[in-house]
Amino acid sequence: MAYYGNIQEEELKNKVAHDLFDGFDTTRIIGHIDFCVSMPPDPLGLNEEEPLLWAEAKKGTNHWIPFTEYEVGAQEKFESHFMSDFLKGVKPTNTAAEPYLFGAATEPNAQNELRFSKEANDVMDAGRNLWRYYHEQPIAKTRPKASFYDIRLYFQGTKTTKSDKVQMCPESSDAHYTELITDLRQKMKLLAKKIEPKVYEYGFLKE
Repeated sequence: MAYYGNIQEEELKNKVAHDLFDGFDTTRIIGHIDFCVSMPPDPLGLNEEEPLLWAEAKKGTNHWIPFTEYEVGAQEKFESHFMSDFLKGVKPTNTAAEPYLFGAATEPNAQNELRFSKEANDVMDAGRNLWRYYHEQPIAKTRPKASFYDIRLYFQGTKTTKSDKVQMCPESSDAHYTELITDLRQKMKLLAKKIEPKVYEYGFLKE
């Protein structure tokens, strides 16, 4: 949430709770997870006690960029290659001396390399195009570890609502970005349709 500026963690959590989740219970703590959104309690006990969402976001390394610097033409080196390595079959171990998020990186192994469906590859290609366009922008030199949210926020900007809440704008004035994000969303919808039957087949949800 870059639009809040450089403020302390506790103040940030309080502002997010007030601006985005006013009316919900944001006081619960789950283990080490100290930001949780739940339905507010009621005297009859009718509300669900389970949290609706939770997060423990910290400033630092973004381990979840699925592309390499070369793939997206990044102007600066990424701090972590965990995700792009994982997709290529690099598995973490706990035997090497240097840490690698969950362990230490092994050598690439073709047998471990993930195999994607056509729909998944289409999503990766569309995402790669979006990341590549972001890394053509001057801001990418100082913010190379941008996430999907960060990229959307950069191109779409923010607006202040009538209730004085700051929100990401739903659209962008950048025509090429709009074309890229539209293509990515369409590809993600096709992938979701392919995944949906598996959710029930493998028991993640019951029909």
